[in-house]
Amino acid sequence: MKALLAAAGVVVLGVIGWLVWPAAPGPLVLHASTRVSAVTVTIARPRLGTTDLDISTSPGAFILAQGVMPLIGYATPEVAATAAGGGRYTVAAVHLMTTGPWELRLAVTPRGGTREDLVLPFDVTG
Repeated sequence: MKALLAAAGVVVLGVIGWLVWPAAPGPLVLHASTRVSAVTVTIARPRLGTTDLDISTSPGAFILAQGVMPLIGYATPEVAATAAGGGRYTVAAVHLMTTGPWELRLAVTPRGGTREDLVLPFDVTG
């Protein structure tokens, strides 16, 4: 009987542990706007390592993206987003070198417009 109770206790503890174990964060969605257009950015994996960005804004825009870790001066190279059609753009393999608070800096130039700079803060986890 004691063995059965011990086994049941192990199963209960295992289920509780499984339920409260933290899951890896999913994609992170950020929103901002310029004077002329709204911008939505999805960071596929806001964790240490590389991640892809999906950006939605006005069709025909030119977008430069850069990740910056302002506390210690890390920055990724500024990269032009690739148009995917219909106002959607992508940036592949942005390297997030350390955990902590980051900024995604976007320079958005709408078709026929002037460049506007956006700063979208986010956190990188391990």
